[in-house]
Amino acid sequence: MVPDFGVKKDAIPGFVNEAWFRVDTDKPGLYRGQCAELCGRDHGFMPIVVDVRTKADFATWLKDKAAELKQAAAPPPRPPVPPAAAPADAASPPAATAS
Repeated sequence: MVPDFGVKKDAIPGFVNEAWFRVDTDKPGLYRGQCAELCGRDHGFMPIVVDVRTKADFATWLKDKAAELKQAAAPPPRPPVPPAAAPADAASPPAATAS
């Protein structure tokens, strides 16, 4: 139940419940609630948090999340490959021989 909205929706562990309502545009912020019934062992761990944002803030949040997801889905950069090392005897000039 979120008292500020007058919405009662029971939380069920492992499930996402949805409820739709309209919030006045001049009242953005975090609204908190709690499961309204003693429904079982995990009752104390069923908080409800509603994050109300302005349209502009929501558009910015959405853009940021899309960028995060795109970056997370990109393959990691490959480490640079060092140039192949030449064999040691090929790197030094041939030794002079006495005849």
